[in-house]
Amino acid sequence: MKKLSIILSIIIISLLLTACSTIGDSDKQNKSIKPDEMIAFIHFNFQKNGDSISINQDNCELTAGKLKDDHNRDTIAAPGYLIFKLVDNKYGVVKRIILENPLDENMEFVSSKNELERKMIYHKEIDFQLRLQYNIDYKYLMIDLLDVNLNTNTIFFKMLKCGEKDEK
Repeated sequence: MKKLSIILSIIIISLLLTACSTIGDSDKQNKSIKPDEMIAFIHFNFQKNGDSISINQDNCELTAGKLKDDHNRDTIAAPGYLIFKLVDNKYGVVKRIILENPLDENMEFVSSKNELERKMIYHKEIDFQLRLQYNIDYKYLMIDLLDVNLNTNTIFFKMLKCGEKDEK
């Protein structure tokens, strides 16, 4: 009986040591990921109050991976579009992303006459996610709104905190 309890104790201890070493290996794998091989998912809440837009950054999550291509390079800005600027410590723009305003959604559909038609849907509030290749130089996020004369109005400027829950 005593031998059985000793054997069981040895088996339990060896299983625990194996489990701990496996957890340690996975931590080492996560730390070995290079910052330029991370994708950032930045979550926002957009609200429209009359003519003004308020934006809250809910959080920013990092995950391992690399985006295949920069699909934004051919985008031409138009009135109402948003320009996301990722800014470094010296307030220099490192990356610029031009996107349609998520509050103004352009829906295309086939009508009953089999013709392609468009309809604008104007949201008062919407949750939005921006996905981008993460760079350790990204310190601040600035969002500009283009007006009808293609002038920019900064409507959001905040320190970019990835991996942390943002306090509202």
